[in-house]
Amino acid sequence: MREVSVQIAVVGGGPAGLAAAGECQTAGAKALLLEERPVLGGRAVIVPGARGLAEGLMRDLRAVEVWRSTAVWGIWGRTLAVLREGRPHTVTADAIILATGAFEVITPFPGWSLDGVMTVEAAWEVVRAGKVGPSAGPAVVVGGPEAGTLAARLFERGAPVTLVAAERPKGVPESVPAVSGVLAAAKGDGAVQQAMLTDGAAHECRMLCIESPRIPLIDLARLAGAPCVYHPLLGGFVPRYDRAMALHGPTPALFIAGDAGGVDTPRAAAESGRLAARSALHMLKILPDGEARIEESWRQLRTASAPLRA
Repeated sequence: MREVSVQIAVVGGGPAGLAAAGECQTAGAKALLLEERPVLGGRAVIVPGARGLAEGLMRDLRAVEVWRSTAVWGIWGRTLAVLREGRPHTVTADAIILATGAFEVITPFPGWSLDGVMTVEAAWEVVRAGKVGPSAGPAVVVGGPEAGTLAARLFERGAPVTLVAAERPKGVPESVPAVSGVLAAAKGDGAVQQAMLTDGAAHECRMLCIESPRIPLIDLARLAGAPCVYHPLLGGFVPRYDRAMALHGPTPALFIAGDAGGVDTPRAAAESGRLAARSALHMLKILPDGEARIEESWRQLRTASAPLRA
C-alpha cells in the first residue's frame, strides 16, 4: 500500500474541484486532485455554455498532481482510502475538499429497467467510449438543455436520433430531429425497442436517454460524520457547512464544494471551489490576505448563484 501526504487533497475533477485545485496551485500549496473518471470536467462538458469553463480550468492546471480513474472509497479523519489502478493507497492531507458532485436519479416509469434505458450522464460515457454511430441503432433523448446537447452530439456522430422536449432547447441545431412530447413508457423484450409518448406516438430506439434530477453525492461527507439535512428543492440530503464551505462535524479542515453542497450551476460550482480552497489555504496560513480573499469569493459565489446552504 502506498501512503501519500499532501497539504490539500481535492476529491472530484468537475468545475468545483478544478477551480479548487487551481487556487491551490496559485498559492503554491502541495495539492492532489483525485477523479474517479478517466476524464476531467464533470458535468460542465454536457451543460450548454459550460464546456469552455471546464476547458479553461483544465488548461490552467499545470503544477497540481492529478490522479484520474481513481476511486475514493473511505475517509477517516483527514485520511482518504483510495483505489488507483487496482492498488490501494492512502492519502493524508492537512485539509480535504470534497467536490464529489451529484448523481442523476430516474423516476421509475413503465419499462424504465430495460437494457438501453439510461440517464443523459450515463449516455455521455457511451459517447466517450466511442460506442455510438450509424451502426449502433436509433436513439431517443428526452429532456431539456442537457438532453439537447447530447442529441446534437449523437447526431454529429451519425447516430439516428430523436430529441423529445417541450420545446427545442436553445443552441440545438435545427438539423437535429425533434418532437414535442412527454415520455410515457419504454417497450421492448429485455432491451428497449420503442419510446412511447403520451400522445400515443412510438419512436424506435436502442438507446433511451433521459435527463433526470440530480441529487448531491454526499457519501464521503457522511462517512466523515458531517450532519446532513433534507433539502426538498433538491430531493435529497445536503451536508451542513458554513460560509467558508467548511463542513460541520467532528473533523476540522474538511470542506465541501459544488453540486455536493447543493450549488446549482457549473459556474457557481467553480466559485464555490475557489471559496473552499481559499478557506483551506487561509486555515493553513498559506494564503496572504486570506480573510479578504474569502470575502471576495463569497461575493462572487452569491453573484453566480447562491448555494443551498443547509
